[in-house]
Amino acid sequence: MRRGYSFSPNSHLPFSLDDPLTLLPRYAASVVMSITYGKTTPVHYTDPEVLKIEAVALRVSGAFPVGKGWVDRFPFLRFFPIPEVLRLRRYHREELALFNSQLDTVRKRITSGEDVPPNVVTRLWENQEDYGITDDELSYLTGSMFGAGSGTTASALSFVNMAAALFPKDWARVQAQVDEVVGHSRCRITGNLKMFGFGYGRRVCPGQAIAERSLFINTALMAWALDFKEDSSTPIDTMGFTGTAVIRLYPFKLTATMKALVVIVNQAEAERVQQAVFNVEGLCIVAL
Repeated sequence: MRRGYSFSPNSHLPFSLDDPLTLLPRYAASVVMSITYGKTTPVHYTDPEVLKIEAVALRVSGAFPVGKGWVDRFPFLRFFPIPEVLRLRRYHREELALFNSQLDTVRKRITSGEDVPPNVVTRLWENQEDYGITDDELSYLTGSMFGAGSGTTASALSFVNMAAALFPKDWARVQAQVDEVVGHSRCRITGNLKMFGFGYGRRVCPGQAIAERSLFINTALMAWALDFKEDSSTPIDTMGFTGTAVIRLYPFKLTATMKALVVIVNQAEAERVQQAVFNVEGLCIVAL
């Protein structure tokens, strides 16, 4: 850690500056677990429940490409107990059991009188009869949100990191715009949302509103606070993509450094900023 830095005891950011990409899945998991299940405790990407749900998402993503499986080529095979069909059925049983357990956890918290923050599970459960969905459908609907929202967000932010490292002059232009609007004395990205040209495209999805705000907030925060540099010993493969439904970059190395001397904001500002970025720790900093 460089001299002149001051971080909160709960901050994870300074310990990951040499490998900032490790923070992206953690952030994405924290957002989706909070919105979907009302989870308020700190979320780590190595949490058992997060790892299980991520494994489910990877399975689904890997099975999506058209023509990859024999059943895609010969649809009648779905009626036969071939290994591919048996494997997918086993995956379904495991996924349903996992999603049901997550749903039951939220139900128990509610019935026990715990003050559960607003979340998707609670909303759907309270209106389950009106929506006409079964327990299994409710479990799958909410469980699938993790794979749909977590992997896509982390993947999109990794593209931002890669672009910032490969095109420092363009990243500097982004930083200049953020600095002009936000300044250096505060960390208030969300209040200036309408004054930026950041976006997430026109693809319509159930989580579009969350995606637009999440990507904007984090891109602007990274532009406000960090410089990125490619690791010269391991050049980034700009064409290294996975062949899954959610396109991901192959792992790459880069270094992130603070733009200037930084200090932690006061407690009131830290709480406000943490709420703005969905309670993700480590981003409440002010550049001087």
